[in-house]
Amino acid sequence: MGEHCQICGKEYDYVYKVSDKLWKKITGIKNGSGLRCIPCLDKEAREKGIVIYWEGKLDEPNRI
Repeated sequence: MGEHCQICGKEYDYVYKVSDKLWKKITGIKNGSGLRCIPCLDKEAREKGIVIYWEGKLDEPNRI
């Protein structure tokens, strides 16, 4: 069971980390709260002229 994106409503079961500063710049949400799937966050960022470069990591769940 994963999280549900607050933009498109789709369920996603992956984990990613974005700094609070970048999150606020993209979403306008100050405290870093909210849920976005990667496609919706990427789209929202690109609409504001921000390009996110995603990096995959393997077996590091405790570093979040």
